[in-house]
Amino acid sequence: LVDELLPGFGLPAVVSDNRSGARAVAAHVLSMGHRRVGIIGGPSTLWSSHQRLAGYREAFASGGIEPDSIPLEVGDYRQESGFDAARLLMERSSGSDRITALVCANDLMAVGAIEYLRSQSLRVPEDVSVVGFDDVPFARSLTPRLTTVRQPAHDMGARAAELLFSLLEDPDMSPPDYEPLPVELMVRDSVQPPRA
Repeated sequence: LVDELLPGFGLPAVVSDNRSGARAVAAHVLSMGHRRVGIIGGPSTLWSSHQRLAGYREAFASGGIEPDSIPLEVGDYRQESGFDAARLLMERSSGSDRITALVCANDLMAVGAIEYLRSQSLRVPEDVSVVGFDDVPFARSLTPRLTTVRQPAHDMGARAAELLFSLLEDPDMSPPDYEPLPVELMVRDSVQPPRA
């Protein structure tokens, strides 16, 4: 498997280090001074979604924020679900408790969140900061350029192919259950300190 794990199936997987990437991007948001953050998580049926959510929560706990106090909406990794999740999160926050940053479990949902914010005349990042995960090619050409986590897509595919060929040559070998590859935080323009 590439980029996902199916627990209980005994299939080897090559994945990105979702948890550490999520920790890094959430820690960046906190380092910019945000304390009223909303999470747009991925599908609850996917292992990668659970890993990213765990990473976000670890960063918030390290930053002195009770993880269970962070509002969460779950999307399906599509742009439209990011729009809907951002709407629900922002509608529930107001006044001095208004969310100042949205942490999105992938770049497409981050784009949807930005679309919703703009539909409400909220500016990114001046009014609400937004981050994603994946570093899809258009992330650096958005306005503002999206702060996100770069996954090693090519390296994951190459390593998975190596494992597959090794298994074909030696069916009795015992590959690791999963092999996480390092990710990289891409700091761009979609995060700035919250307004006073």
